[in-house]
Amino acid sequence: MDISQDLEDFNQSAEQALEQLQEQHILHMDELTAKIDKVLTHQHELIALVRKVSKHNICLPIVKKEELGPVKHDITSNIAVHLPALKCLLERKSVHLFQQYDF
Repeated sequence: MDISQDLEDFNQSAEQALEQLQEQHILHMDELTAKIDKVLTHQHELIALVRKVSKHNICLPIVKKEELGPVKHDITSNIAVHLPALKCLLERKSVHLFQQYDF
């Protein structure tokens, strides 16, 4: 048994294991990036929807009156009053999307 050969074999296998881990890490980071992009796309869609609502003075179909907090009556009457509540709802839905993807 040659100790230098054993060390060389050990180093080679350690380098291979490290390369595999680095490749797995890169794949995992790519998956995370894709998930983050998907969440950001959803967030941008929600932001666009909120902007559309504020321009057209209409109610979001995804918004339940009870989710808007203290303002529970006829939310279509004055959407500007509800924009802070819609913003909070948007943030909660974004957080929910992030949690949904098991980072």
